[in-house]
Amino acid sequence: MAKKYTWSITLRPNAFTPDNDRDQLADVVPAGTKRDEDIADEIVAEGSEIKRETILNILSLRNKKVLGYALAGYNYSNDVEQMSPRVNGVFEDINAQFDPNIHKCVIDITAGAALRSELSNVAVKVTGTKEAGGAKIGAVANSVTGEKDGTIPIGDDVIIEGEKIKIQDEADEAQGVFFADSTGTEHRVSRKLTVNKPAQLIARVPADLAEGSVTLIVRTKYTGSATTLKSVRELRYAYELKAVKQ
Repeated sequence: MAKKYTWSITLRPNAFTPDNDRDQLADVVPAGTKRDEDIADEIVAEGSEIKRETILNILSLRNKKVLGYALAGYNYSNDVEQMSPRVNGVFEDINAQFDPNIHKCVIDITAGAALRSELSNVAVKVTGTKEAGGAKIGAVANSVTGEKDGTIPIGDDVIIEGEKIKIQDEADEAQGVFFADSTGTEHRVSRKLTVNKPAQLIARVPADLAEGSVTLIVRTKYTGSATTLKSVRELRYAYELKAVKQ
């Protein structure tokens, strides 16, 4: 019997059908974030005699090989994923050359055959609604590279986009931009925000933040109206970030 899975979703109004205020779109609520370390721990827990360090080394070697395939322009496929190279942007004619100001190299990643097959065993549970324009962190960009690839530059600025993310009072230490490292220790941005707007924050990543996985947290009493929240509202970015030294 096939294993069953359940995804939790919240619903929000469909902005593309303004004439129908009943239409809703789904946002999947992430169950969490998994890494190679989790794979190794689970394999060991299942009774494997292979040491955790050996598993992690094999996974690291595999990741480096796949990275090399992608950068070399190969298609790569396994049961879980399919990767293929693509170039974005329009070439004016057959004599046009690649222009990094117009064109961009990207990798398309889609579900592999086994994953596509197993998706039929996923059930969906509606856990609530999300109003359009509600407070949320939508995207995070590395100010050094300009990319939204999940990396943030230690000691430099990060660009945070979203809705109702303005810090109401930067002097209030309970409010602000925080980065929680893999141990759960939070590092608050102490430098005055370069930009502090409802839809965008530009914050300096603390220099004492160690390289590795981090969680972005925004805490504020901002509401978008003349009134402020009585208690601080916490917003967590749904995706794990990686702090790096540029």
